[in-house]
Amino acid sequence: MAHLGSGSPSRRRLSSWVAAAVVGAVLTVSAGGCALFDDDRPVVGFLGDSITFQATTALEDRVPDTWRADVRATSGATIADMAAQAARMGAEQPEAVIVNLGTNDVMQAFPPEKSAADLDLLLDQLGDPSCVVLVTVHENIVTEQDGVLADRVRATNAALAEVADRRGVRVVDWTAHLAAAGAVPGTPDLLIDTVHLSDAGIDNLVGLYLDTLADGCGPPAEGR
Repeated sequence: MAHLGSGSPSRRRLSSWVAAAVVGAVLTVSAGGCALFDDDRPVVGFLGDSITFQATTALEDRVPDTWRADVRATSGATIADMAAQAARMGAEQPEAVIVNLGTNDVMQAFPPEKSAADLDLLLDQLGDPSCVVLVTVHENIVTEQDGVLADRVRATNAALAEVADRRGVRVVDWTAHLAAAGAVPGTPDLLIDTVHLSDAGIDNLVGLYLDTLADGCGPPAEGR
């Protein structure tokens, strides 16, 4: 019977097969949704449309290590569009959630009462976070088709604020924040148009999110 030396082709093939099998098993477990390493840090969720989508990388980089960031943002999404993602986020039992939606509801001329009802349903999907924050829609949106949407935005923001007040959700005024930061729609300082952000705008938005969390939610102590 032949003996296999440690450097023989057969032994090397066997070792390679074992290594491949182990890697395959790891990938299979990961793909099946089972975490190999538990991460018991509390989850902070960010639900949004293209505005938050632009900031995904910056959020993942800058959220404090005491949190685990769960960013779920889709360009063009309305409030109703994100209900399923809110349910998936709710399954993570987030401790805090920032919701920045409603811009596309306004741009699609949804009735404010529809947006309000959709927000109610979306909040139901989140479980019971200790802190939820709603960021309002920018009042200075201008479109080629409809022009200035300020009245439409104010009506939608008011309807969403009523839901937020009833549900104990904190409201952050995005229009006021942009004005305080000196943002002028259509200039590259913070906004590249009346909705989307420049690089400086992304930095500003992430700062607002993190300041809001620190002020209203309070990141958990290190090592929690």
